[in-house]
Amino acid sequence: MKISISFLAAVFVLMFVGISYALRPIPVTDLDKALKDAKAGNKMLFIQYGREACGNCQHLKKLISSGKVTLNSEEFIYADLDCDNPKIGKKFYGMFNVSGSTLPFVVIADSSGKQLASMSGYADENAYMGLIKQAREASSKVRGDQVANVSEAKSSTSQKNQQGVKTIDDIRKSLNYDNSHFGGK
Repeated sequence: MKISISFLAAVFVLMFVGISYALRPIPVTDLDKALKDAKAGNKMLFIQYGREACGNCQHLKKLISSGKVTLNSEEFIYADLDCDNPKIGKKFYGMFNVSGSTLPFVVIADSSGKQLASMSGYADENAYMGLIKQAREASSKVRGDQVANVSEAKSSTSQKNQQGVKTIDDIRKSLNYDNSHFGGK
């Protein structure tokens, strides 16, 4: 009986580790592909712009691969971009604004590529998780603003109608328009 309980516990642990590993995003090295994938999946982008010979960059990769910085593949596309590639650099700097001069440059963007949060240089897992939280809040605010704008537009239209903006039926009535010869009443 001890063997079967130990065996079941080991299987459970392996399943949990496998599932949590499977939820980690696979790094994309092409910014255009990352943007396309983010848009198609309605996911945020976590972009690491650095190089292989950068200790800070390798530290971030280790934090991500160990799960200390949680990038769930259901929520994020993870782009690991090479700053030594001029084509990638031109696109990166054309889209994003990062203050600082120390690698890695990290940008979190929404699914359309709009920058939500950024940072530069070495950081621990708490700083990166704080950046992710900041991006989530910014993303929620953007979504909330979009919903508010739609609600305001509907409210504004309703108010205009209540303030005497005439509908086509009002205009027809005021002109004594008779459309009975068109099959109307």
